[in-house]
Amino acid sequence: MDTSNMLAQGTLLRNGTYRVEGSISSGGFGNTYLVVNTAFNERYAMKEFFMRGVNLRGSQQEVTVSVPDNHASFEGQMAKFKKEAQRLRKLHNDHIVRVHDLFEENGTVYYIMDLIDGESISTTMKREKKPMAESKVMNLLPQILDALSVVHGQEPPLLHLDIKPGNIMVDRQGRLYLIDFGASKQLHDTNAEMQATSSALAYTPGYAPMEQVEQAMDKFGPWTDFYALGATLYYMLTCQQPPSFTSLSESESFQFPSSVSARTKELVKWMMKPHRKDRPQSVADINRWLRGDDDEEATQLSGGKKPAPAASTEDEATQLNIPHGGNVNTPRNNPSTDDIDGGATQLRGGTTTPKVEEPKKKSSAMTWVIIAMLALAGLGAGAYFMFFAESQALKDAKADLARYQELVEKAEEYIEDSDSYDYEELSKVGPVLDRIEKMEDEHSDVMPDEYDRSEELKKNLKDKTKEVADDLAQRANDANNWRDTYRLYEESYKLLEKESTKEKMDHAAYMLNYMYVYDIKFGNVDSSGTLIDAAGTTLYAGKVKYLKPYIYYRGLSDSRPNAKLQLKYIRPNGSLITGSSSPEGYSTTEDKTVENYNYNEERAQSSPMSILGWGNEEYQTYQTAGTYTFELWCDGIFIFRKTVELH
Repeated sequence: MDTSNMLAQGTLLRNGTYRVEGSISSGGFGNTYLVVNTAFNERYAMKEFFMRGVNLRGSQQEVTVSVPDNHASFEGQMAKFKKEAQRLRKLHNDHIVRVHDLFEENGTVYYIMDLIDGESISTTMKREKKPMAESKVMNLLPQILDALSVVHGQEPPLLHLDIKPGNIMVDRQGRLYLIDFGASKQLHDTNAEMQATSSALAYTPGYAPMEQVEQAMDKFGPWTDFYALGATLYYMLTCQQPPSFTSLSESESFQFPSSVSARTKELVKWMMKPHRKDRPQSVADINRWLRGDDDEEATQLSGGKKPAPAASTEDEATQLNIPHGGNVNTPRNNPSTDDIDGGATQLRGGTTTPKVEEPKKKSSAMTWVIIAMLALAGLGAGAYFMFFAESQALKDAKADLARYQELVEKAEEYIEDSDSYDYEELSKVGPVLDRIEKMEDEHSDVMPDEYDRSEELKKNLKDKTKEVADDLAQRANDANNWRDTYRLYEESYKLLEKESTKEKMDHAAYMLNYMYVYDIKFGNVDSSGTLIDAAGTTLYAGKVKYLKPYIYYRGLSDSRPNAKLQLKYIRPNGSLITGSSSPEGYSTTEDKTVENYNYNEERAQSSPMSILGWGNEEYQTYQTAGTYTFELWCDGIFIFRKTVELH
């Protein structure tokens, strides 16, 4: 990543509200940074509008335009950049990053948004160099659809127009985020605004359908995004670039791994239909298809036509199950896959016992013989049908066993693949277990030994849930900020309601809400702690004796007055200042009685807590000039960072 045209670390923006901590990425239309809100000590991502090849960075961090002819382009694109932030601000969804601030400075525009602790799907796949497992792809898909339901649900509808692996991020907990709405467009009834601003509309080859490549704005709609989503799914499943829309009519245009199911292949092909009307028309269409709803109104893969009923796997049962008045060629109604005993039920309900007519005249010996033969025949027929009904139930059970085994394998896969970074699948095991138990109940009399896995699966689910919950709690212990600590304890408690986890979660919530540092100022003091230079004044190398930090904070509640503070003093070269009694990883630690200032900011800011400083008796042997960093930690959790410049 080229950082030559990016803001320097430590740069302050918006009157000191945000401090640049580092660079995240740089693209053709902007730079992204890690920043800290200095008032709340919260980390965010900050996006800066900067056109590569058009803008230059001045000596005072200001953004300039390289040549006068580029001014109009710069101003136009910057207006779109602002629009992107304003649109994102209105989108409230767990899978779309939230924008918190928008401001102009340094001759350009910045916006502040949530920081995602993860990476894009593109980055992940380039690193792993292999297709993503189908199960993982299909678990991420509902999150993308959830985001698109909000995007497309705006009034008027909004289109993303640049869905691709690089614009989908997944954090460490497996939560997906749709990012980069720079190409997005608002649809109006007349499309006038879109047509007026569409001349420079960009697209990503392979992920753009025909109407987008041809810039046919009047044909844009949700289906335009669905094409890009289908191409993205194809890349995730194959680790290959999606085929161009011009080649989709060719039979070999899609090359899926053999492990990908036929149903998923059809979903991708449906989304990537060349003609827009053959694709899904709404998120609801895709969700209905994913649920398997047999709905006349749902858009089907066959270009809007309802698919033909599936053929029965039991030809004999199909032919024998003849409706009253029908013939052997009348097709059997297609049963639901959940109707396990459908064939046997229909057979028993559709079979009638032959009626034996009484003789109209006085019977003869031959007549009685005939009657006896018919009676025996009737008994034989009844015995035959009783035997066949039992046989059919057995056949239905055996036929359904394959489905049962599939469900068992799916439950095992959900359990086995879950860990503390990706545990959403654990919640899917319950419904699958319900189906398994239902099948066991229905077939236990016929095949008791074949349907007996539910108890084993319940135990495995219980063990895995405990394992994941414990891992989440351990990650909470190791987190470096109270926000993550609280969130991870909370997730652990949701899975396994341990009282000890709840207590730790409550403690993290207390620290998150009540232990708050406003600022740290440094003072030069003598060995008795008397100020030589007041806190916050300019300090000079060679004239500082003991550099002492004064913490301006809002304290804990009265019921939790003590805080174990851990301190790090870091030299300009990055090394940690330590002494003979310094604990591992820190310069020193202190147990402090932290008073509660009752959330009075003015009093908190005027009532500092002073803690151990560093230095020695000889001014001349003190540290050299440069930037020194002070970090305050509490119970192993990072609280605040401040730098002091020795001139």
